[in-house]
Amino acid sequence: MVFGNNLGRQTEVVKQAIVQYLWNERLEAGERMPSQAELCRMFQVGAATVTRAVQALEKEGVLEARRRVGIFVRTPRPAGHMASSVGIIGQMQDRVHSFNWLCSKYLQIYLRRNGCSCTEFPFEGSRMTDAEIMDFPGLQESLQQGLLQGIITLHNVSDATLGQLEAAGIPVCFLGSSSNSACGTVIDLLSLVDDGLQTLHEAGCRRPAVVIGALFQESKRQLEALLRHYRPQQPAAGILEDAKLEGGCNLARQLLAMPAAQRPDGLMVCDDFIAQHFFAELVRLQDVALEYWPLCVNVCNLQASLDFPCRELARYEVDIQEMAELVGSLMMRRLKDFEDGRMQLYRYLPGKSLKKYR
Repeated sequence: MVFGNNLGRQTEVVKQAIVQYLWNERLEAGERMPSQAELCRMFQVGAATVTRAVQALEKEGVLEARRRVGIFVRTPRPAGHMASSVGIIGQMQDRVHSFNWLCSKYLQIYLRRNGCSCTEFPFEGSRMTDAEIMDFPGLQESLQQGLLQGIITLHNVSDATLGQLEAAGIPVCFLGSSSNSACGTVIDLLSLVDDGLQTLHEAGCRRPAVVIGALFQESKRQLEALLRHYRPQQPAAGILEDAKLEGGCNLARQLLAMPAAQRPDGLMVCDDFIAQHFFAELVRLQDVALEYWPLCVNVCNLQASLDFPCRELARYEVDIQEMAELVGSLMMRRLKDFEDGRMQLYRYLPGKSLKKYR
Protein backbone atom coordinates (compact mmCIF):
# COMPACT_ATOMS: atom_id res chain seq x y z
CA MET A 1 0.00 0.00 0.00
CA VAL A 2 1.41 3.40 -0.99
CA PHE A 3 0.65 6.35 1.26
CA GLY A 4 1.86 9.02 -1.15
CA ASN A 5 4.38 10.86 1.04
CA ASN A 6 7.29 10.34 -1.39
CA LEU A 7 9.31 8.45 1.19
CA GLY A 8 10.73 5.99 -1.30
CA ARG A 9 9.47 2.53 -2.12
CA GLN A 10 11.47 0.66 0.53
CA THR A 11 10.50 3.09 3.27
CA GLU A 12 6.82 2.84 2.29
CA VAL A 13 7.05 -0.96 2.45
CA VAL A 14 8.58 -0.83 5.95
CA LYS A 15 5.99 1.72 7.05
CA GLN A 16 3.22 -0.60 5.89
CA ALA A 17 4.92 -3.56 7.58
CA ILE A 18 4.99 -1.69 10.89
CA VAL A 19 1.27 -0.90 10.59
CA GLN A 20 0.59 -4.57 9.85
CA TYR A 21 2.65 -5.53 12.91
CA LEU A 22 0.46 -3.26 15.07
CA TRP A 23 -2.73 -4.91 13.84
CA ASN A 24 -1.43 -8.48 13.95
CA GLU A 25 0.10 -8.25 17.43
CA ARG A 26 -2.89 -6.37 18.87
CA LEU A 27 -0.68 -3.86 20.62
CA GLU A 28 -2.33 -1.23 22.80
CA ALA A 29 -1.56 2.45 23.30
CA GLY A 30 1.55 2.95 25.41
CA GLU A 31 3.08 -0.45 24.68
CA ARG A 32 6.69 -0.59 23.58
CA MET A 33 7.56 -1.53 20.02
CA PRO A 34 10.62 -3.64 19.15
CA SER A 35 13.83 -1.63 19.13
CA GLN A 36 15.13 -0.05 15.94
CA ALA A 37 17.76 -2.78 15.66
CA GLU A 38 15.07 -5.46 16.02
CA LEU A 39 12.92 -3.76 13.37
CA CYS A 40 15.91 -3.75 11.02
CA ARG A 41 16.31 -7.50 11.51
CA MET A 42 12.57 -8.16 11.17
CA PHE A 43 12.26 -6.30 7.87
CA GLN A 44 15.85 -6.87 6.65
CA VAL A 45 16.54 -3.23 5.92
CA GLY A 46 18.97 -0.60 7.09
CA ALA A 47 18.61 1.70 10.08
CA ALA A 48 18.01 4.78 7.90
CA THR A 49 14.98 3.16 6.26
CA VAL A 50 13.45 2.20 9.62
CA THR A 51 14.12 5.69 10.99
CA ARG A 52 12.31 7.33 8.06
CA ALA A 53 9.35 4.95 8.40
CA VAL A 54 9.06 5.53 12.17
CA GLN A 55 9.33 9.31 11.74
CA ALA A 56 6.56 9.26 9.13
CA LEU A 57 4.28 7.26 11.44
CA GLU A 58 5.19 9.56 14.32
CA LYS A 59 4.02 12.59 12.32
CA GLU A 60 0.73 10.80 11.65
CA GLY A 61 0.19 10.09 15.35
CA VAL A 62 0.65 6.33 15.13
CA LEU A 63 3.97 5.97 16.98
CA GLU A 64 5.96 7.96 19.52
CA ALA A 65 9.75 7.77 19.53
CA ARG A 66 11.35 8.68 22.89
CA ARG A 67 15.03 9.36 22.67
CA ARG A 68 17.15 6.78 24.51
CA VAL A 69 13.99 5.07 25.75
CA GLY A 70 12.38 3.42 22.72
CA ILE A 71 9.48 3.45 20.29
CA PHE A 72 5.96 3.34 21.73
CA VAL A 73 2.47 2.85 20.32
CA ARG A 74 0.36 5.97 20.31
CA THR A 75 -2.62 4.89 18.16
CA PRO A 76 -2.80 1.08 17.96
CA ARG A 77 -5.44 0.83 15.24
CA PRO A 78 -5.14 4.07 13.29
CA ALA A 79 -7.94 5.04 10.94
CA GLY A 80 -6.79 5.07 7.33
CA HIS A 81 -3.83 2.77 8.03
CA MET A 82 -4.89 -0.72 7.04
CA ALA A 83 -2.74 -3.80 7.61
CA SER A 84 -3.69 -5.53 4.35
CA SER A 85 -5.88 -5.17 1.29
CA VAL A 86 -8.33 -7.98 0.51
CA GLY A 87 -10.36 -8.42 -2.66
CA ILE A 88 -13.89 -9.85 -2.45
CA ILE A 89 -14.83 -11.37 -5.79
CA GLY A 90 -18.08 -12.70 -7.15
CA GLN A 91 -20.66 -10.41 -5.59
CA MET A 92 -24.04 -10.36 -7.37
CA GLN A 93 -25.93 -7.42 -5.95
CA ASP A 94 -29.61 -8.12 -6.51
CA ARG A 95 -32.53 -9.58 -4.63
CA VAL A 96 -32.10 -13.04 -6.13
CA HIS A 97 -28.57 -13.29 -4.75
CA SER A 98 -29.23 -11.75 -1.33
CA PHE A 99 -27.11 -14.49 0.29
CA ASN A 100 -24.21 -13.52 -1.92
CA TRP A 101 -24.21 -9.79 -1.31
CA LEU A 102 -24.96 -10.13 2.40
CA CYS A 103 -21.87 -12.36 2.64
CA SER A 104 -19.87 -9.53 1.05
CA LYS A 105 -21.20 -6.91 3.47
CA TYR A 106 -20.54 -8.97 6.61
CA LEU A 107 -17.07 -9.85 5.33
CA GLN A 108 -16.27 -6.18 4.88
CA ILE A 109 -17.44 -5.36 8.41
CA TYR A 110 -15.27 -8.10 9.91
CA LEU A 111 -12.17 -7.42 7.80
CA ARG A 112 -12.23 -3.65 8.32
CA ARG A 113 -12.61 -4.18 12.04
CA ASN A 114 -9.41 -6.22 11.83
CA GLY A 115 -7.37 -3.74 9.82
CA CYS A 116 -8.04 -4.76 6.21
CA SER A 117 -9.22 -2.54 3.41
CA CYS A 118 -11.70 -4.27 1.07
CA THR A 119 -12.33 -3.99 -2.66
CA GLU A 120 -15.30 -5.65 -4.36
CA PHE A 121 -15.01 -7.23 -7.80
CA PRO A 122 -18.55 -8.16 -8.98
CA PHE A 123 -19.08 -11.14 -11.23
CA GLU A 124 -20.06 -10.29 -14.80
CA GLY A 125 -19.72 -13.66 -16.57
CA SER A 126 -22.42 -16.05 -17.68
CA ARG A 127 -20.82 -19.22 -16.26
CA MET A 128 -21.98 -20.43 -12.88
CA THR A 129 -18.78 -22.45 -12.32
CA ASP A 130 -15.08 -22.28 -13.15
CA ALA A 131 -14.85 -18.50 -13.45
CA GLU A 132 -11.53 -16.98 -14.55
CA ILE A 133 -9.77 -13.83 -13.36
CA MET A 134 -11.05 -11.95 -16.42
CA ASP A 135 -14.66 -12.60 -15.31
CA PHE A 136 -14.14 -10.10 -12.47
CA PRO A 137 -13.52 -6.64 -13.98
CA GLY A 138 -10.55 -4.85 -12.45
CA LEU A 139 -9.17 -7.90 -10.66
CA GLN A 140 -6.33 -8.64 -13.06
CA GLU A 141 -5.09 -5.04 -12.99
CA SER A 142 -5.20 -4.95 -9.19
CA LEU A 143 -3.19 -8.17 -8.98
CA GLN A 144 -0.63 -6.95 -11.49
CA GLN A 145 -0.12 -3.73 -9.53
CA GLY A 146 0.29 -5.61 -6.25
CA LEU A 147 -2.74 -3.92 -4.67
CA LEU A 148 -4.17 -7.09 -3.08
CA GLN A 149 -2.67 -9.33 -0.39
CA GLY A 150 -5.57 -11.80 -0.23
CA ILE A 151 -8.79 -12.81 -2.00
CA ILE A 152 -12.10 -14.11 -0.68
CA THR A 153 -14.28 -15.54 -3.42
CA LEU A 154 -18.07 -15.88 -3.27
CA HIS A 155 -18.11 -17.61 -6.64
CA ASN A 156 -16.50 -20.82 -7.85
CA VAL A 157 -13.31 -20.18 -9.78
CA SER A 158 -11.37 -22.60 -11.95
CA ASP A 159 -8.67 -24.87 -10.53
CA ALA A 160 -6.17 -23.10 -12.78
CA THR A 161 -7.09 -19.71 -11.31
CA LEU A 162 -6.82 -21.02 -7.74
CA GLY A 163 -3.39 -22.47 -8.52
CA GLN A 164 -2.24 -19.27 -10.21
CA LEU A 165 -3.17 -17.11 -7.22
CA GLU A 166 -1.70 -19.48 -4.63
CA ALA A 167 1.53 -19.76 -6.65
CA ALA A 168 1.77 -15.97 -6.56
CA GLY A 169 1.60 -16.07 -2.75
CA ILE A 170 -1.95 -14.67 -2.57
CA PRO A 171 -4.12 -16.65 -0.12
CA VAL A 172 -7.61 -17.50 -1.37
CA CYS A 173 -10.58 -18.41 0.85
CA PHE A 174 -14.06 -19.38 -0.32
CA LEU A 175 -17.43 -18.52 1.21
CA GLY A 176 -20.64 -20.01 -0.16
CA SER A 177 -22.66 -23.12 -0.82
CA SER A 178 -20.32 -25.48 -2.66
CA SER A 179 -16.80 -25.08 -3.97
CA ASN A 180 -13.71 -26.79 -5.38
CA SER A 181 -11.57 -24.74 -3.00
CA ALA A 182 -9.71 -26.44 -0.15
CA CYS A 183 -9.85 -23.37 2.08
CA GLY A 184 -12.88 -21.52 3.41
CA THR A 185 -16.42 -22.22 4.61
CA VAL A 186 -19.15 -24.03 2.67
CA ILE A 187 -22.69 -24.98 3.59
CA ASP A 188 -22.83 -28.72 4.28
CA LEU A 189 -25.47 -29.30 1.62
CA LEU A 190 -25.52 -33.10 1.71
CA SER A 191 -25.95 -33.32 5.49
CA LEU A 192 -28.57 -30.60 5.26
CA VAL A 193 -30.61 -32.39 2.59
CA ASP A 194 -30.25 -35.77 4.30
CA ASP A 195 -31.61 -34.34 7.55
CA GLY A 196 -34.44 -32.57 5.71
CA LEU A 197 -35.44 -35.72 3.82
CA GLN A 198 -35.46 -37.65 7.08
CA THR A 199 -37.79 -35.03 8.58
CA LEU A 200 -40.14 -35.36 5.59
CA HIS A 201 -40.01 -39.15 5.83
CA GLU A 202 -40.95 -39.09 9.52
CA ALA A 203 -43.92 -36.89 8.61
CA GLY A 204 -45.19 -39.56 6.20
CA CYS A 205 -43.85 -38.26 2.87
CA ARG A 206 -43.07 -41.09 0.43
CA ARG A 207 -42.36 -39.07 -2.73
CA PRO A 208 -40.03 -36.32 -1.47
CA ALA A 209 -38.19 -34.00 -3.84
CA VAL A 210 -35.25 -31.65 -3.43
CA VAL A 211 -35.56 -28.20 -5.02
CA ILE A 212 -32.20 -26.68 -5.96
CA GLY A 213 -31.10 -23.42 -7.52
CA ALA A 214 -28.05 -22.61 -9.61
CA LEU A 215 -25.56 -22.76 -6.74
CA PHE A 216 -26.13 -26.47 -6.08
CA GLN A 217 -25.67 -27.81 -9.61
CA GLU A 218 -22.40 -29.59 -8.85
CA SER A 219 -23.99 -31.77 -6.14
CA LYS A 220 -26.70 -33.42 -8.25
CA ARG A 221 -25.07 -36.86 -8.31
CA GLN A 222 -24.69 -36.94 -4.53
CA LEU A 223 -28.30 -35.75 -4.14
CA GLU A 224 -29.52 -38.64 -6.27
CA ALA A 225 -27.67 -41.05 -3.99
CA LEU A 226 -29.45 -39.58 -0.95
CA LEU A 227 -32.86 -39.69 -2.63
CA ARG A 228 -32.39 -43.35 -3.52
CA HIS A 229 -33.04 -44.21 0.13
CA TYR A 230 -36.27 -42.20 0.34
CA ARG A 231 -37.66 -42.83 -3.17
CA PRO A 232 -35.83 -45.91 -4.51
CA GLN A 233 -37.85 -46.21 -7.74
CA GLN A 234 -36.97 -42.84 -9.31
CA PRO A 235 -34.29 -40.95 -7.36
CA ALA A 236 -33.46 -38.68 -10.30
CA ALA A 237 -37.09 -37.55 -10.50
CA GLY A 238 -36.71 -36.19 -6.98
CA ILE A 239 -34.37 -33.37 -8.06
CA LEU A 240 -36.28 -30.30 -9.21
CA GLU A 241 -34.28 -27.40 -10.55
CA ASP A 242 -34.67 -24.09 -12.31
CA ALA A 243 -31.92 -21.52 -11.99
CA LYS A 244 -33.87 -18.73 -13.70
CA LEU A 245 -35.41 -15.77 -11.92
CA GLU A 246 -38.93 -17.22 -12.34
CA GLY A 247 -37.82 -20.71 -11.24
CA GLY A 248 -40.39 -21.11 -8.47
CA CYS A 249 -43.30 -20.16 -10.73
CA ASN A 250 -42.12 -22.56 -13.45
CA LEU A 251 -41.83 -25.34 -10.89
CA ALA A 252 -45.37 -24.78 -9.61
CA ARG A 253 -46.79 -24.97 -13.13
CA GLN A 254 -44.70 -28.07 -13.87
CA LEU A 255 -45.93 -29.99 -10.81
CA LEU A 256 -49.59 -29.02 -11.26
CA ALA A 257 -49.40 -30.37 -14.82
CA MET A 258 -48.37 -33.81 -13.50
CA PRO A 259 -50.86 -36.52 -12.47
CA ALA A 260 -51.68 -36.07 -8.78
CA ALA A 261 -50.28 -39.49 -7.86
CA GLN A 262 -46.86 -38.56 -9.26
CA ARG A 263 -46.43 -35.16 -7.60
CA PRO A 264 -43.96 -34.86 -4.70
CA ASP A 265 -45.77 -34.98 -1.36
CA GLY A 266 -42.90 -33.18 0.39
CA LEU A 267 -40.26 -30.68 -0.69
CA MET A 268 -36.78 -29.99 0.64
CA VAL A 269 -36.24 -26.46 -0.74
CA CYS A 270 -32.63 -25.26 -0.80
CA ASP A 271 -33.42 -21.77 -2.11
CA ASP A 272 -35.88 -19.57 -0.23
CA PHE A 273 -36.37 -17.23 -3.20
CA ILE A 274 -37.55 -20.18 -5.34
CA ALA A 275 -39.72 -21.35 -2.41
CA GLN A 276 -41.43 -17.98 -2.13
CA HIS A 277 -42.29 -17.88 -5.84
CA PHE A 278 -43.33 -21.55 -5.85
CA PHE A 279 -45.93 -21.30 -3.08
CA ALA A 280 -47.22 -17.93 -4.28
CA GLU A 281 -47.79 -19.44 -7.74
CA LEU A 282 -49.55 -22.47 -6.24
CA VAL A 283 -51.99 -20.10 -4.53
CA ARG A 284 -52.54 -18.09 -7.70
CA LEU A 285 -53.11 -21.11 -9.98
CA GLN A 286 -55.36 -23.08 -7.61
CA ASP A 287 -57.36 -20.16 -6.28
CA VAL A 288 -59.09 -21.17 -3.03
CA ALA A 289 -59.14 -24.94 -3.64
CA LEU A 290 -55.46 -25.62 -2.90
CA GLU A 291 -55.77 -29.29 -3.79
CA TYR A 292 -52.01 -29.61 -4.06
CA TRP A 293 -50.08 -28.20 -1.09
CA PRO A 294 -46.97 -30.27 -0.22
CA LEU A 295 -45.18 -30.29 3.11
CA CYS A 296 -41.98 -28.25 3.12
CA VAL A 297 -38.54 -28.16 4.73
CA ASN A 298 -36.98 -24.83 3.85
CA VAL A 299 -33.50 -23.27 3.92
CA CYS A 300 -33.43 -19.51 4.46
CA ASN A 301 -31.04 -16.70 5.34
CA LEU A 302 -31.23 -15.69 9.00
CA GLN A 303 -30.41 -12.06 8.16
CA ALA A 304 -32.80 -11.82 5.18
CA SER A 305 -35.60 -14.30 5.72
CA LEU A 306 -38.43 -14.35 3.17
CA ASP A 307 -42.00 -14.90 4.26
CA PHE A 308 -44.39 -17.12 2.31
CA PRO A 309 -47.34 -19.47 3.01
CA CYS A 310 -46.44 -23.14 3.28
CA ARG A 311 -46.94 -26.19 5.49
CA GLU A 312 -43.48 -25.97 6.98
CA LEU A 313 -42.11 -28.93 8.92
CA ALA A 314 -38.72 -27.41 9.57
CA ARG A 315 -36.65 -24.37 8.71
CA TYR A 316 -32.88 -24.21 8.43
CA GLU A 317 -31.49 -20.74 9.07
CA VAL A 318 -28.11 -19.86 7.55
CA ASP A 319 -26.34 -17.34 9.78
CA ILE A 320 -24.48 -15.32 7.15
CA GLN A 321 -22.66 -13.20 9.71
CA GLU A 322 -21.34 -16.32 11.45
CA MET A 323 -20.13 -17.79 8.14
CA ALA A 324 -18.49 -14.51 7.12
CA GLU A 325 -16.64 -14.21 10.42
CA LEU A 326 -15.37 -17.80 10.11
CA VAL A 327 -13.92 -17.04 6.68
CA GLY A 328 -12.65 -13.63 7.79
CA SER A 329 -10.75 -15.15 10.70
CA LEU A 330 -9.25 -17.77 8.40
CA MET A 331 -8.12 -15.08 5.97
CA MET A 332 -6.53 -13.08 8.80
CA ARG A 333 -4.53 -16.17 9.81
CA ARG A 334 -3.41 -16.76 6.25
CA LEU A 335 -2.36 -13.13 5.79
CA LYS A 336 -0.20 -13.45 8.87
CA ASP A 337 1.18 -16.85 7.83
CA PHE A 338 0.49 -17.91 4.23
CA GLU A 339 0.62 -21.62 5.03
CA ASP A 340 -1.56 -21.43 8.15
CA GLY A 341 -5.04 -22.72 7.35
CA ARG A 342 -4.16 -23.41 3.72
CA MET A 343 -6.13 -26.66 3.58
CA GLN A 344 -8.89 -25.87 6.07
CA LEU A 345 -12.43 -26.14 4.73
CA TYR A 346 -15.14 -25.63 7.35
CA ARG A 347 -18.46 -27.33 6.60
CA TYR A 348 -21.27 -25.20 7.97
CA LEU A 349 -24.59 -26.76 9.00
CA PRO A 350 -27.39 -24.21 9.51
CA GLY A 351 -29.41 -24.16 12.71
CA LYS A 352 -32.78 -25.89 12.49
CA SER A 353 -36.18 -24.90 13.85
CA LEU A 354 -38.25 -28.10 13.93
CA LYS A 355 -41.90 -28.96 13.33
CA LYS A 356 -43.47 -25.53 13.00
CA TYR A 357 -46.35 -27.36 11.29
CA ARG A 358 -47.97 -30.71 12.10
